[in-house]
This record gives sequence, C-alpha cells and structure tokens, in this order.
Amino acid sequence: RLHIVSTGNGEGDAFATLYENASAGKGEYRPFFIPSAADPRRDPEWYRRNVAEAADPESARREHAQTPEDAFRSPEGVYFKRFSRERNVKALEIVENWTTYRAVDFGYRHPACLWAQQSPSGQLHVVDELCPTNLATPEFAAAIKAREASFGLAVQVTASFCDPAGKAVSVQTAESEFELFAREGLVPLGKSSGVRDGCVRIMDALAGEELPLLVAERCTGLIRALSQVKPKRAQAEIYDTDHELFSHPLDALRYLLVNLPQMVTDWDLGPPTRGVASGMWGRVW
Repeated sequence: RLHIVSTGNGEGDAFATLYENASAGKGEYRPFFIPSAADPRRDPEWYRRNVAEAADPESARREHAQTPEDAFRSPEGVYFKRFSRERNVKALEIVENWTTYRAVDFGYRHPACLWAQQSPSGQLHVVDELCPTNLATPEFAAAIKAREASFGLAVQVTASFCDPAGKAVSVQTAESEFELFAREGLVPLGKSSGVRDGCVRIMDALAGEELPLLVAERCTGLIRALSQVKPKRAQAEIYDTDHELFSHPLDALRYLLVNLPQMVTDWDLGPPTRGVASGMWGRVW
C-alpha cells in the first residue's frame, strides 16, 4: 500500500487534483479524509480557541480542516469568507409543493442550472444542480427538463432566472438562448445587474442569522465554488469570474438572488474597501 499524505495548497495543485480524481473514482487511488475533530481532545471549545479565534483563521482552518473543502482552501484566501459548511450545507430533500425556481448560466463548455425552493418561512434552499460539460443550449434545455421530471413536483417551476446576455441573437441559429428556452417552456427571465451587486446578495444570503441560504449536500459543484473561489486578481471586490468551473454555478446563484424580490437588500453598498475586519468590504461579513 502507498499512502500519500499532504497539506492542501489550493484547489488547483497536484494533490487537490489527485484527491478529486480519487473521489470521482478515477485511477487507482482511493480518498481518505480524517477531520481534525477525529482527535477526541479537539472538542468545540478547542476549535473555537485554536481555529475560530486564531490570529489567522483562514490558515488555521486549512491546517485543522474539518472538511475536504477546508483542506483545499486557497492559502491566499477565499472570497466567500462567511460561507460555512456547518451552517449553509444540509441534507435537503426536494419538497413537491414548495415554490421552485431555476437559475441558469448559459455556455457550451460549462453551463450550469440550479434549482432553488423557498420554505413556508421564506428560507431559500438550493436543492439540486446540473453542471454538464460541452453541451449546446438545446441539449442543455432537454437535460434540465429530464432532471426536473425526476423531482416529482406537484407545483410547476415558476421561472428560469438566466444570464441576461442570453437575450442576444446567435449568428449560427438566428435566435437567442432566451427564445430557445421560451420555446421549451422554461420561462426565461433575467434583468441586467452588476457582478458586485450579485456578490453582495450572495454574501448577505449566506450570512443571514435567522434564515441563511442552505445548499443541499448533493450540489457539490456549488459547494466547491462557494468554499474555494478566490477574489478576482484585478478586482478584489468580486469573485474570480474567469474560473473555468467555479464561476458558472456562482453566476447562476447571482441571477437567482438578483431576480428574487424577496432577497433584495435595502442598505447602501458603499465603495469597495480593504480592511482588517472585512478582508475586502466596507461592511463586515
């Protein structure tokens, strides 16, 4: 037996790739993760003193990881610092009679569709995702409908909140992605908004004290994106919108929150700032 043990150095390094491939059943290796809490001496009080209240909590979470996402956090820091697997990720089931929305980011190489439901209390649950590769828009629409048919919903999905860029007419097909979705009965809607506005809404939803945004454990693509995406190199006030995998589920989540009237916040964004408390924002997250 050959055991490979290492400290993670971000989601793009060789060790992270090896672990990811093993988790997907590729190759001869098998993944084996031991959380820091496996040591019985490391109770919640120990974690609070040594990680949550450490001088550098980001590094401490990497060194004393409780989840694989923690282990592979970027050493340079992640964008969604208030995302917590303990608070925001749950074993959620799809409820047949709850209001359901789709959130869609178009694209051939890595399109993304999220399904979100609102509980009677108003809490938003992201209950499933579809993140295929190399799929044209007609096939993507068909895949969305096929996945949705397995949900057993008693109430029809209200709308698809989509990338507004999809309203542009394609030179190849002489129709827009919105027109194609509308023809398939997917009810595309989308209003223009700034990336930063969407980032603020995601942060606000994640950090909600009473009804935080919840993500189902099965939504592995969105969870990885929320836990590992870095700030954009030239614009630290937004996440890395150029990341080949992470940007698409995050963009879909942005379109969802921007279009849902219940999720609109009424406070002034103010100018982006850098500070010890916030990391990059004028508001402390």
